[in-house]
Amino acid sequence: MLSDLLHIFDPRWNFQVQSFARRAATTTIHDATETGISISGIFEAAKDFAVLGWWNAYDYFNHLRLKHLPKTGLSGLELKCDMEYDQTLDCAIRLDAAKYPSVSWDGMTFVTGTGDTHDVRLLDHATVVSGSETAATVLIAISGDENMDGGIDWPHLYFRDIRCTVTSTDCRVETQLTAAVKAGDVSIPVDGTAGFFTTDGIWIERSGTNEEQTTVIGVGAGAVHASVSMGHPSGSYVTRKTKAWHVAQKLAGIINTAGASVAGRFGPDQSGVIDAQTWARGPSTGHPDVRPGHPGDSTVRKAGESGSRLPRARPHAGRRPGH
Repeated sequence: MLSDLLHIFDPRWNFQVQSFARRAATTTIHDATETGISISGIFEAAKDFAVLGWWNAYDYFNHLRLKHLPKTGLSGLELKCDMEYDQTLDCAIRLDAAKYPSVSWDGMTFVTGTGDTHDVRLLDHATVVSGSETAATVLIAISGDENMDGGIDWPHLYFRDIRCTVTSTDCRVETQLTAAVKAGDVSIPVDGTAGFFTTDGIWIERSGTNEEQTTVIGVGAGAVHASVSMGHPSGSYVTRKTKAWHVAQKLAGIINTAGASVAGRFGPDQSGVIDAQTWARGPSTGHPDVRPGHPGDSTVRKAGESGSRLPRARPHAGRRPGH
C-alpha cells in the first residue's frame, strides 16, 4: 500500500457535505483533487442547499486509516480561496446579498464542542480579484389608456416580501376652471396645475353639455395652455386622460419612496435595494421624471444592493475570502 501524508483541509480526505440534517439537499462530493472538489446534488425545492463541511475535529466520516487525530484548536489558521460568480447560474446568491441568509451563504459557520455556532462573514475578509459588477434590470412595459367609463386596472409588482399596487383611479388628475373660457382661447385658468404636463390629453366638462378633448401645449402659473373650440363656464372640471406612462410613473414613485408606510406598498421599505425609472415612447410627456423610451415602460433595477432595479448577478466577479 502506497504511503501518503495526510494533511488537514485536504479536499480528498477532509471535506464532507451535510446530508439531511437541518436544511440541505441530497448532494455528494466527487472528482476531488488536492486543489478542489466537485459537488452534485438533487435540488427539488427553494430551501434545498448544498452545504460543504470543511473540517470536523473528530472526522466521523473517514476510514480509520485515513482519518486524522482529533484536533479542536485551530488558532492562527488562515484559509484562502477564490470564489467566482457566474451570471449564467440560476439562483446564485452573492456574498453581499441583502436577502436574509436563511443558511449562511455569506459566511463560514463554526460549531463548538458545546454546540454553540458562530458565523464569520466572508465579505469582511474579501478583496476583489478581477471582474466587474453589472446591475440586473427588468423592463416592464405598460400600454393603453384608462377607460373612464369602465372598470379599474390594477397592475401589481412583487419583489421579495413586498407588493406595490397602482390602480388607474390612483393616477387620475382633475382640476376646475377659475374663470369662463370661450372658443379660441389657449389659456385655461385653473385652480391647480399639479400633474398636468405638455402633451397630456385632457377633457373639459367630461360627460357634460359641452364636453371636448384637447391637448396640453404648456403649463403656466395658474393656467393650463390648450386650445378650446367651445365655451366653458367657470367651475367646469378639467380632467387629465390617464395614460400608461402615468401608471408607470406612479408605480415608480411607490417603489422609490422611503419610509415605513407608503400608500400602495404592502410590506417593508425596499427603496434602499431597488430603484425604478420610467420612460415613455413617442412625444415627450413634458414630465421631468419621465424619459423618452417605450410606451409606459417602468425599468426596475437593483445595483449594489442600494439603488435601482431587480436582483442582479455578478458576471465573473471574483472575490477572495481570507479566513
